[in-house]
Amino acid sequence: MEVHWLVQELKNLEGGSFVKIWKCGNFYKMRIRKKWNVDIVINPPEFAFITKRKFDCSADNLSMKIRKELGGARLIEVNQVNFDRIIQFKFNKAEVTIELFSHGNIILTRDGITLSALRYENWKDREIRPKRKYAPPKPTINPYDINLEEFTSIFTEDNIMRSMVKHLKLGKDYIEKLISESGENKNSAKPKNIQRMFNKMKEILEVLSPGIDTKPVVMPITDNFKPMKSFNDALDEFYGNKLVKNKVNPKLEKRLDEQLKALSEMKKKAVEYKEIGDKIYEHMQDLKEILDKIKKMRKNGKEWREIEKELNVKIDEKSGKMWVDLV
Repeated sequence: MEVHWLVQELKNLEGGSFVKIWKCGNFYKMRIRKKWNVDIVINPPEFAFITKRKFDCSADNLSMKIRKELGGARLIEVNQVNFDRIIQFKFNKAEVTIELFSHGNIILTRDGITLSALRYENWKDREIRPKRKYAPPKPTINPYDINLEEFTSIFTEDNIMRSMVKHLKLGKDYIEKLISESGENKNSAKPKNIQRMFNKMKEILEVLSPGIDTKPVVMPITDNFKPMKSFNDALDEFYGNKLVKNKVNPKLEKRLDEQLKALSEMKKKAVEYKEIGDKIYEHMQDLKEILDKIKKMRKNGKEWREIEKELNVKIDEKSGKMWVDLV
């Protein structure tokens, strides 16, 4: 439900333009410009929110790929996918999807096909892989759209609490509050008065207000509730302070980026050298025959230039190196 509320606020950025994305320690920051620059903190699987805070940031492979695909792109719409903890930023050039569950993820797609991701994963019913179609988890029930008949059918478990947690993406704290204010026992198999509970749920959804309780929430959970102007403000105050405290040393971050780039280059060279090695192994007999001929020709007094011309090879006398065209 928090993601639903957050997305409603992020929709104000629709029509803006992609500026850049950075890696800031263990989270990302994406900038959208609409009249002025707006920074969005993205930290899967925990949260995403608009912030005015400054962070030390650089770039990694994923952020560079997103920059390349979205340079100057216009943000068409921001959506919550299937009322799940998934936020999708749809640009006119590509899409950036944020999964705020399990290990969390950031997926770059074009027309639904995965181009890159924070992590590649496989499940029984879906996968996140390059050149594969991105598929979110199976749709869940949207409590804003559900009718009484559908609400009645969700009570399939051995108690009300378990049934609602399984079928309604409302969050455990909100469900407990709903059950309590409906006068029901969360350990009962089914509500005594389903109509009353359904009406109470719709009533609560209509009067939500953001703030901070034990965490950022969209309705009071305890007496410690602190109302905020927006849910983004609540997220920024609660999580933003933690991000500042846990700020990564920029020198260490730069060193890590350099090491990652060096590792990437080493992997490329490893592939290149393997191809060379395979080619040499494939023509091992041919090379042996060429060397035997060179020894014989030198023994018979032939000059290096004559040998090069006759065998169609290039020889460096000083270094002892030879270049052969292996077809």
